[in-house]
Amino acid sequence: MRNWGWIASIMLAACAAPGSDWQKQGATPEQLAGAKTLCHAKAEEVFPVNPQMISAGWDSPPRRECVSGSGGNMTCTNIPGTPAPPRLLDANEVSRKKGYDACMKALGWSH
Repeated sequence: MRNWGWIASIMLAACAAPGSDWQKQGATPEQLAGAKTLCHAKAEEVFPVNPQMISAGWDSPPRRECVSGSGGNMTCTNIPGTPAPPRLLDANEVSRKKGYDACMKALGWSH
């Protein structure tokens, strides 16, 4: 089984992106960092990274090409499509973000 820890690291970094900082009256940057660490850990425990492969559809869909032949006959050829490569999505991403937000709010933080 693959190690999906890198996905969690990317998601944690996304949660800490500029402009999404939490605020709490009288709190220090160290307290904010501690609350974020705690809430990320709790959210990750309850909603762990759950990678799911999904179909991304077609790069070019299957089609049928027909041409008129002599005597009014039609000759048709089926051309197979080219499927797009599957994508990897985290099925728990939204729930984990909501859990993180709920944890931060429960600790008295707002944004």
